Amino acid sequence: IILRSCLGGKDESRGLVVNNFIYRSLVSDQSDYIDILHNSVSGPLFMNSGSNNQIKNNIFNHSEGGLAARFYVNYNTPLPDLNYNNYFTTGSELIEFINGGSFDSYSNLEDWKLDSNSDYNSLSVPPLFVSDIDLHSNAALLDGAGIPNLLFEDIDGEPRDTIASDIGADEFVSSGINAALIDVILPEQPFAPDTYPIE
Repeated sequence: IILRSCLGGKDESRGLVVNNFIYRSLVSDQSDYIDILHNSVSGPLFMNSGSNNQIKNNIFNHSEGGLAARFYVNYNTPLPDLNYNNYFTTGSELIEFINGGSFDSYSNLEDWKLDSNSDYNSLSVPPLFVSDIDLHSNAALLDGAGIPNLLFEDIDGEPRDTIASDIGADEFVSSGINAALIDVILPEQPFAPDTYPIE
């Protein structure tokens, strides 16, 4: 999704980008009065300037090692209202921030929170999507980690929790089972037919 020079209205007529599964990236370029809420993005957020925007309850997941988000603002203009998001990458750089002529790169969310004075309730955890194109999550840490808003249904038309909504487009109940095999150190591959202890 690319928003370029979009102007939402104030109060009830603000622009809305809500409850989407987005493949590749979400771009907001010089857009104002836009609410970006409850989206699951298999790729980064690119935010270029704009004002009076709100970005909450979203997942920005870069499983190919790139940035989860890049924010560019003109000299000392405020960031959007950022909170209750999940930024995750398999790479070493999580977020970039360009403020006019200065450039900062953040490898972890805690440093970003301190420097930006935003995203206080945001997370950086693997979203455990079903696949690269099915962005239903099963990450226990995202279940109930969002903030309720005026969206009463999720992407599937199921009701949102009105006390502790989930981060992302899908409102779900986590199975609580979040183990995943990342790497096999021993035994060495290729495996011969047999039973092996794994490490």
